[in-house]
Amino acid sequence: MSRIKWVLILATLSAVLMYGAIKPAYGGEVRIRLGEPATFAFSPSNYSNLVFYSLIYENFFYQEGGGRLRSNLFSNYHYEKDKHTLTLDLRRNLSFSDGSPVAPGHILKSLESFISRNLLGARKLGKRIRRLRVSGDSIIVELAYHLPDAVFLLAVPELILQADRDNVFSGPFVPKEWEQGRFILLNANPFYPGGRSYLDHVRVIFTDELNPDVFLSTPGRFDAERFSEYNAGIFQNIYLSFPGERVGENTRMALFSLFREFFLSHGYSELNALTSDAESPVTINMRGLPLARVRSVLRSSRIQVYLQSSLKREEEQLLEFLKTKGVPIQTRFIEDGQLNNFMEGASMEYLILEKVFQQRMPLEEKVRRVVAELTFGRFNAQYLQLINELEEVSRFNSDEMLLDQVAKIVGRIIEEGFLIPLCQKRYSMFVSRRLRGFHMDLYGRPLLQGMYLP
Repeated sequence: MSRIKWVLILATLSAVLMYGAIKPAYGGEVRIRLGEPATFAFSPSNYSNLVFYSLIYENFFYQEGGGRLRSNLFSNYHYEKDKHTLTLDLRRNLSFSDGSPVAPGHILKSLESFISRNLLGARKLGKRIRRLRVSGDSIIVELAYHLPDAVFLLAVPELILQADRDNVFSGPFVPKEWEQGRFILLNANPFYPGGRSYLDHVRVIFTDELNPDVFLSTPGRFDAERFSEYNAGIFQNIYLSFPGERVGENTRMALFSLFREFFLSHGYSELNALTSDAESPVTINMRGLPLARVRSVLRSSRIQVYLQSSLKREEEQLLEFLKTKGVPIQTRFIEDGQLNNFMEGASMEYLILEKVFQQRMPLEEKVRRVVAELTFGRFNAQYLQLINELEEVSRFNSDEMLLDQVAKIVGRIIEEGFLIPLCQKRYSMFVSRRLRGFHMDLYGRPLLQGMYLP
C-alpha cells in the first residue's frame, strides 16, 4: 500500500475518532438543586420556580444575544404593516408529552391565559391586541395599532404552551416521580418540540444530601476548580405589603423591623429601594424599632401574616425565629393563584411577597412591574395615570425626566405606606465542570436540553 494511501487512512481514522470524542452522547442524569415548587401548575413567582417550570413547559420564543429570536413552536412569523397583524405559523407534527398533537387552538388558549394574568408583560400585550384568531395552521394576532416589534412581547418567560389537561407538559422534561421534601425526578420528553434532550433524567433536589451538578447560590461562594460560575443576571426582592386599609405606623415599623431582621440573618442583603439600591433615584430610609418595642407593639395584636407559597422554604426557620423573639404572630402560606381571591375579599392585612427582576431590564420597566403586579386592589386611577406618564416619559430618552417620574411614584408608594422593601438576594448559577453544552438564556435560566455528559 502506498504511503499516500496510508496517510489518507490515518487522516480518516483520526477524523472519526475526533468526531466520536466530541459528539454528545445520549444518557445519564444531572442533579439540579432548587427550591421545592408547590405544584406542577405554572407559577413562576421566584427565580427558583422560574428555572423549574422552564424544564417542563415550553416558551413561545427565546431571545438570544443580539436581540435574535428563535422558536421551537413556530416555523415562521411575519408582520403586516398595513393590516397591523402578526402571524405565527405553527410547526407541523408537534406533540405534548403524552403524544397528543399541539393544535393552533392550544396556542390561542395559552395566549389568552397569559393575557389574563396579573403581570405587567401580560397587560402590555393585552392592551395592544384587538383580536386573536386561528386561520388554518396559523395564529393571527390583530393589533390595535402599528407595532412592528410586537413579537418581542411574546418572548417573556411567563408565556408558555399549555395543554388542555393537567399533568401534560410541553417542555424538554416530564415529571416522573415526586418524593416531597427530597426530589422530583424528570424524564426526557421524547416529544419535545426542540428535540429530545441528550440527558435521560434530571433530578431536581431540595436538600443537601446529594452533591448537585447545577445549583443557585451566592456569587463567588464555591470552588472554581470544580464549578463554573455564571452570573444569572437576576435579583430577587422581598416586600412587606399591606393590601387592606392603611395600617398604623407603629405596626408597620414593628413588622418591618422583625421580618427584615429575619431575612438579613438568612443570607439576604439590605434593600432600600423598590428595585435595587444601585439604580434607584430615591433611597427609602425606614426607621427600625428595637426588639423590646416590637414586642410591645405586637404583643396584644392578633396578627396573621400571609406569605407567598414560594417562601415556604423558610417556614421552619421563620417559626423558630418568631418563637425565639417572643412575638405571637401566626403565618399562613398561600399560592399565587389564590392571591387575587384573597385580595378581592380584603381578608389580608399583612402580606410578604417576592418578585424576580432581570438586572438588564430598564428601571422604568421594573417600577411599572412593582406597581402593576404588587399593589393589587389598591391599584387605582391615580397610579394608573402615573404609570402611563412614566411610559410616555421613557419615550423622550431623557434620564432626568425619567428619574423624576420614578421618584414621584416611589415617593407616593412610601407615603401611602402599603409597600415596603425588605431585602434582596442576588444569584449565580454554579455548574459542575464535568458537564458539557451548558447555556443560559437572557432570563438567567439554564437550557438543560442541550447539556450532555462526556
